[in-house]
Amino acid sequence: ENEYLFYDCIGDIKKKFEAEKLLFIDTRIDDSNYGKLGVTSAKGFNNRTTTTSRFPHQWNEFKNDKISKKYKGDEFIQYPREKRFGVIIDRRVRDTDRPYLTESDEIIFFEPPDCCAKMPKHHF
Repeated sequence: ENEYLFYDCIGDIKKKFEAEKLLFIDTRIDDSNYGKLGVTSAKGFNNRTTTTSRFPHQWNEFKNDKISKKYKGDEFIQYPREKRFGVIIDRRVRDTDRPYLTESDEIIFFEPPDCCAKMPKHHF
């Protein structure tokens, strides 16, 4: 029998983002009721913390609360035009070795470092 041990090669994502002074926003996701009682879409289930319903709301929070501090005028209005951003859905399970994880899944929007946050010209 093979015993595979989980090794967390990513570590504390938010701590790394903070150390690099990256813009990010995180929210816990609760999909625990999804699929119960005949509900097959987040629309039919009025809980704003499900993955599918949380995504557009968190995008707006990320843009208005974080991105607005960095970009002004047309650059903010048109964001993410010619810019990169990332989204992580962290589904790792919290345990004694990883106390930095939340009890539930988490969605994290972030902007990469300045060295790679902008799309190269003539490349799209």
